Amino acid sequence: MSDEKTKEEEPKFVRYTKIWVDAEKDISGLLEGMKEGSIKRLKKLPSEELPFAEPRIRMLYYEAHYLTALGLFNASIVISCILLEALLKEILFFRDKDIKDRTFGSAIDECQKRGYITNAEAKWLKSVKSNIRNWYIHSNLEKIGKDIGFKAFAINLETRKIEETVLFGENVRAVYDIAKNQLDKRMAIPFFLDVDKFTREICTRHFQIESRKKWGGSNGEPSKSP
Repeated sequence: MSDEKTKEEEPKFVRYTKIWVDAEKDISGLLEGMKEGSIKRLKKLPSEELPFAEPRIRMLYYEAHYLTALGLFNASIVISCILLEALLKEILFFRDKDIKDRTFGSAIDECQKRGYITNAEAKWLKSVKSNIRNWYIHSNLEKIGKDIGFKAFAINLETRKIEETVLFGENVRAVYDIAKNQLDKRMAIPFFLDVDKFTREICTRHFQIESRKKWGGSNGEPSKSP
């Protein structure tokens, strides 16, 4: 079958699209379009180097940092949660050579029990696990966007009048996607700043020789959480 005949038999409504056509031009255009917003967001993020961090922790931190600046909010939130989990497991290995396979929840409990994190820190981490990490990692749109609605106008078929209403994801599933995108934009930077604060405190506490002696582990008896 010739190419000409194949083209003639193709349905007229079929449209072929590509994610990219010219790699260099498309990437340049993409980055240029993101530049202004990225600069504004970057100025809201820490500029100081991360202290005393292990290489794996530093790599995850930078990834979350720049994803946030670039406006890739879903990815930045997910990587920030992975950073927290990796950080706790790194503490257990660094202090006690503990390489047991653990869940995030188990790592929180073990670090709290050994006195490596405070009760307040453990409470915050458990909140992150239940209300952010699990929902985002498992893409639970129903929980992420359940309380977010948008004003809309609908025609009442009985009265034939236009009425104002509020649409939620349970009414129209697409609302969940819109709600999540809005939530991502609102929470990504504040959440990363919280993660940054915790990461810096933990790195200084456990990876700096002068500080880690105060927090037990292989250098002494575990201290009790404040």
